[in-house]
Amino acid sequence: MILTTVLALGLLLMSSLDTTGSLPGIAQSNDTATSWVPNNITNCPIVNFKYIAVGNEIRPNNGASQYAQYFGPAMWNIQNALNQHSLANQTKVSTAWEMGMLSNSYPPSAGLLDMQFSSYYTPIIQFLQQNNSPLLLNCFPYFAYASSDQILLSYAPFTTIEVVVHDGPYGYQNLFDAMVDSFYLALEKVRVGSVNIVVLENEWPVKDDEGTNNHNAMTQ
Repeated sequence: MILTTVLALGLLLMSSLDTTGSLPGIAQSNDTATSWVPNNITNCPIVNFKYIAVGNEIRPNNGASQYAQYFGPAMWNIQNALNQHSLANQTKVSTAWEMGMLSNSYPPSAGLLDMQFSSYYTPIIQFLQQNNSPLLLNCFPYFAYASSDQILLSYAPFTTIEVVVHDGPYGYQNLFDAMVDSFYLALEKVRVGSVNIVVLENEWPVKDDEGTNNHNAMTQ
């Protein structure tokens, strides 16, 4: 019933690769990756899988450092398996990052990836650029607002039409756009070529703190 509904709506789906379970084996074996794609992607030919997310919010200092070494090889092995099935243009391999990958995000023009992770993120960004795959970004303006006493509530969700933050020739009316731009500019500074961003997760709580209500949540 769920699959029938998805097909009727014409939705694009994303498949995720489990970090703790599948990732090491796929990184270490082309054969494992070659079997993962039929089992999880091609065996359902009536579904259009837009992205394969290899891991979610993994970085070397957030309790999952033991898996960081597997990301580049796993992404390439999955990509090669997709190539064998002529799916490289239909299904893009990526990974999901969050704002914690940046050492600086304000102002957006000063966005900078944390240099201590460079050996981890540079091969991933190179992979994305070479395969024309976007970076998947989890971007939560509420958490930035809640952790700072310098961010106006009117600026954090999409509730103002006035420019609040000026950054050179650019003006920002909401925190979301500023956060995404800071990540774009951080990626550019790695100097491996242009990489697009697709926002994967974004939400706003509806209760239990200042500004957490249905109105603000519905703007996200």
